[in-house]
Amino acid sequence: MTMTDKKNYSKLGQKLAYLLRHDTNYEFPSEGWRESDDLIKNHGFTLEDLKEIVRNDNKGRFEWKDGTYTGIRAIQGHSISKIRIKYPRTDPPEVLYHGTKVSNLESIFAGGISSMERLYVHLSDNPETAFKVANRKNKTRKISGPGIVLEVDAKKMISEGYAFYLTSNGVWLTRFVPSKFIKILTTE
Repeated sequence: MTMTDKKNYSKLGQKLAYLLRHDTNYEFPSEGWRESDDLIKNHGFTLEDLKEIVRNDNKGRFEWKDGTYTGIRAIQGHSISKIRIKYPRTDPPEVLYHGTKVSNLESIFAGGISSMERLYVHLSDNPETAFKVANRKNKTRKISGPGIVLEVDAKKMISEGYAFYLTSNGVWLTRFVPSKFIKILTTE
């Protein structure tokens, strides 16, 4: 794959992520599947484009329906409330991590980590992934600035009845993280 191909597939991947996570003009079934034919007929994709995006997505954000190419969905990150993928409820490691911008700290420590426009809060099981999330530029929400990693005391959350779910690509999900379970990751 050439550099031009990679750039084109990156843009197509972003378009696909939007169409699978946030497109309110499509009537999604509750499990979030979108017909491949719709993406091909109405949104300018070819089946080869879709295969290439899924195959080369380093975050593993997409999956095929029943191992076929008839339907595709985003594994997590949805903002459409009707989509309710059944993730396995799983006990997480004792500590999980959340990447965010320094500018968000005041609101997080005042009110916790909320899912914002998404259905779940996304957490990782390692600080490196959270740091990457914290430092990416989010064009749609106009977030920039230095990133920071927060530690989430998942063990205490479980003991107080909070549920965690694990996606097939290793992202930990929960509905909300109260501020009492959060601290700033330090390197000491």
